[in-house]
Amino acid sequence: MSGRSFKIVVLMDRCKGCGICISMCPKKVLEFSKEINNMGYNYTYPKNIENCIGCKFCEIYCPDFAIYVKPSDQPKAIIKVSQRIPRPPQEQE
Repeated sequence: MSGRSFKIVVLMDRCKGCGICISMCPKKVLEFSKEINNMGYNYTYPKNIENCIGCKFCEIYCPDFAIYVKPSDQPKAIIKVSQRIPRPPQEQE
């Protein structure tokens, strides 16, 4: 798996900040963001993407399906991807 580049996608608003993905990563790629998602949690983000070996432990162990890993053609140092899930507009009272 090494020698390849990977893209880590974090669905920020799905992440509840449990830290399982961070603790399961053998290469210490992930870290908690200082930012807070729409649910009020510090979400995970790929701080050291260049160390990712594509093992997908983060994806496998995430109880909320908030993170996944995909192969990429881009150089490792460039790829840091997070996505927000659009929230439906709130009804006005």
